[in-house]
Amino acid sequence: NELRQTNHFIKSITIAGDGGAPGDPEDEERGSHALKNGEGTEGVYMINTTYIDHNYMDVLGIDMKLGRNYNDSPNDQENSIIVNEALANMLGWKDPLSQTIKWGGRERSVIGVVGDIHYKSLYNPVEPQVFVPHQKRIVNVFIRVDDKARENMEEIQRAWRLHFPDEPFRYSFLDDTLEKQYTQEKAVTNILTYFSVLT
Repeated sequence: NELRQTNHFIKSITIAGDGGAPGDPEDEERGSHALKNGEGTEGVYMINTTYIDHNYMDVLGIDMKLGRNYNDSPNDQENSIIVNEALANMLGWKDPLSQTIKWGGRERSVIGVVGDIHYKSLYNPVEPQVFVPHQKRIVNVFIRVDDKARENMEEIQRAWRLHFPDEPFRYSFLDDTLEKQYTQEKAVTNILTYFSVLT
């Protein structure tokens, strides 16, 4: 709420838990879960999990292919779940919005399906993923900013230190993070090009 008052360069804010940082291969929450396929047969599958709040999709610009996003109601937070297309296809769901998934000890209705976003790198295949509403497992704060943000980071840092004085303030820009993923590949390509020229 305090950051939202710094509105001259902040556009929107979301919080996320484990598995919430796109482009960060180390921030991953992955485990095996019992899920039912389109024929009602239960099997155990490896699933990536991203814990989010209801603003996550909008802040990161993730579009819904089917259904809707979460709202802020307690009922939606406790009884709903969003999946990606890779999960729906893996399970052979013809109508994903009629399905339920048992998660956190309760049956949750699938209310939305997001497209197969490349969560890690374009070199990694898109894996089955669920987006679970959870506002207590906070690991990341994501802020959509305008182009003046880089020169105003001290305002965000000041708010951070006020509430978390014993925790270091660490931040990165998503476009920088994604760019770093391909720096090594670019270097290898350049070296191969040089060798080809020499040959």
